[in-house]
Amino acid sequence: MNIDIKQAMHVEAGKSFGTAEANENERRWNDDKIDRKNQDPTNHYDKTRMKLNFEIGPDGKVHPLGYQEKSLEVRLQERLSELCWKPFKPDSKIQPNCCAKFIFGGNHDRTLEMAFGTQTVNLDKGADNSHLQRCPEIEQWAKDVYDWCARRYGQENIIGFQVHLDESSPHIHALIVPVGQRAKSGRECVMWSAKFGKSRYEYGHILREMHTSLYEEVGSKYGLERGDSIEGRNVNHLSKRDYIRKLSKDAKQAEKAVKGLQTMTRRLEAQIFRSQSQLEEIEKSLVSGKIALQEYEIQKTRMQKQISEYQSKLEDKACKLQEKEQELERQRVDFFSAASHELKTPLTILKGHLMGSRHGSLANLRYSVLTNGLRSRTCLSPTDS
Repeated sequence: MNIDIKQAMHVEAGKSFGTAEANENERRWNDDKIDRKNQDPTNHYDKTRMKLNFEIGPDGKVHPLGYQEKSLEVRLQERLSELCWKPFKPDSKIQPNCCAKFIFGGNHDRTLEMAFGTQTVNLDKGADNSHLQRCPEIEQWAKDVYDWCARRYGQENIIGFQVHLDESSPHIHALIVPVGQRAKSGRECVMWSAKFGKSRYEYGHILREMHTSLYEEVGSKYGLERGDSIEGRNVNHLSKRDYIRKLSKDAKQAEKAVKGLQTMTRRLEAQIFRSQSQLEEIEKSLVSGKIALQEYEIQKTRMQKQISEYQSKLEDKACKLQEKEQELERQRVDFFSAASHELKTPLTILKGHLMGSRHGSLANLRYSVLTNGLRSRTCLSPTDS
């Protein structure tokens, strides 16, 4: 099993679904809106790849993104009305869950391969990727995930199923209404507990089964492994707050290693420069007659040996530096391929820190993330739940 090529699934309970969120999922934006969004350094919407986005419609077929006349939030409200769903009073401090917001994804490189095959994708901001064509494998993967959702929740309860290929990693947004039956009347109604349990214990058990089921029915067909099980390993499932703490610690350790290697590289370059300058001075001394040829040869041999040793060390440190920089970049990419931009405030802050980690410090990462709106009890699961 390749431990790095894994599926990712994130589910969040929704008490509402607004127009702004719907427009983002369906990309109901004009060019000016996209440009304004991209002014935020943490956003990366590639206008040249937006034409490749698509969705799976109620007929289970591939359609252009946003092809339905009614917008996502309108379709959600219509389905809720059919089920006679009524929220609590507006001034109530609590509200019932009316929908489940899913994000499906996986390993960054593998999902890009499914979407674009061997075509070259430039992920730099503002790059021109208009030459890209969508590969059939990403469409089949999306259909299989859609069918998996339909079997679990009913096709009529899948309100939206959008596939985004215009960001760093391909991923799916699915908006689903959890439906159950009332015990006495047998009438269908919106019922979160019917699909996700009545307690955190039940929810955790269901989520583990969902990961296994998704792997067996979908992920295994595309080389996306299930996450390692936490059962019997004396570990606890991380809450969102703890997960971000762990990511903060890992990122700071990687950044510390990068900075250390950068410092050693600069020192070796300076030592090579000084040694080369000394060698030039020795040659000048020979020409001016200040030293004899025999003394020149001795000093020259010693300096060349020293330069060779420095260059060997420099090549070793440069190689290690490149590996550490790639490791730091993978931490950023893999995290956002799993969570995408669903948890907007904390992930936006975190992404900003990680994107600048090669040039700045992560010293304030934990404080800035943990003090900005980490209230919801979602389950973030790039591996297991």
